[in-house]
Amino acid sequence: MSRANDLLRIDRDPALRRSSYVGMFDLPKGLLMLAIIAFHSVNDYSMFTSWAYRQPLPLRTLLSLLSLLHYGLTPALFMTCGFGERREKLVNNVRRHISPLIIPYICVTIAVMILVPLRQLLSGESVMQGLKEQGLAFLLGLHLRLDGVGNIGPLWFPTAYAAAGLMLNLLLRVKKEWLRWLLLVAGAALAIVTSRLPIPFCIQQALVCTGLLYAGYLLRQHKVLTRPLPVWLCGLIWLVCIIAMTFRGYVEFSLAYFRRGLPDLVVAYAAGYALLRLLMQLNALQGRLPDAIRWIGRHMFWLCCIHTVVRLGLPWDAFIALFGANPIPGYLIELVLQLALALSGCWLLDHLVFIHHYKANERKPAQ
Repeated sequence: MSRANDLLRIDRDPALRRSSYVGMFDLPKGLLMLAIIAFHSVNDYSMFTSWAYRQPLPLRTLLSLLSLLHYGLTPALFMTCGFGERREKLVNNVRRHISPLIIPYICVTIAVMILVPLRQLLSGESVMQGLKEQGLAFLLGLHLRLDGVGNIGPLWFPTAYAAAGLMLNLLLRVKKEWLRWLLLVAGAALAIVTSRLPIPFCIQQALVCTGLLYAGYLLRQHKVLTRPLPVWLCGLIWLVCIIAMTFRGYVEFSLAYFRRGLPDLVVAYAAGYALLRLLMQLNALQGRLPDAIRWIGRHMFWLCCIHTVVRLGLPWDAFIALFGANPIPGYLIELVLQLALALSGCWLLDHLVFIHHYKANERKPAQ
């Protein structure tokens, strides 16, 4: 009997867990994108954080499993992006990183600016102030903590990746390995120090994340992902994450903010590697459910764009206020809504692109 329609099954082929093949990052990226949307919804309800700190030690220890996600989620995503990077001509690098971002960036900006008046009205806030804050943020590509300026939401990720891809291409022209790492450390330190300055187009985030792209590049160069998973190392890194958070370590890559400075960034590098290796083990999962998550991973860029419109353009503050002191139903409903809107948007774009290419091919003369 065919197993193609199984909802979930495990393929025992060990090559799926440690091999280099097209699509090997689709499942990890899909899971990480789902985690990002879930965390964004959690962040809207600050009571969850205070609730976690009030729990008994055994439950806090269980919740500390999330420390690996806290430190490693964004690094793991950038490492998957860096895996396919290479040194190339500058014009080709610009064409590959910058050109695909321009039209989506403009479309997201327009969509957010159309929805902002509705968001402001339903939240009881100034429409002009909202337009000014979001307009300035998108005009300059800003994602930082600054009074009177909004942010570009999840779109910071593709924006920072585009800039970091250019920086990595320049870095790969440096011959000596030690000098590359010295430049990366200096760039990250500069980004952390200037994280409150309004430097356009997520340059601070790009300076930090160029090193993560380079780490992904090195994973491919040294064929690290084809080797057996060192489980003891992943356990050790998880323990380091717990210790770091115990001493109030905190990272926020979208803001280039690291409470403990470069030591927090070092922990994040290690956590990103461990999380990526652990998620790669899940490639043994096959069936309709894992394939749906792989589809999400393949549409990561579009998901960032649509999730930005959903996060910034809709009146979530007014929605959250409806639930008052009982936020759990609000969180669950918000999570479902954000997922449904983001995924349906990706599905619609996917079909529009397919139809466009199909009609374009129909118009081609027969050879």
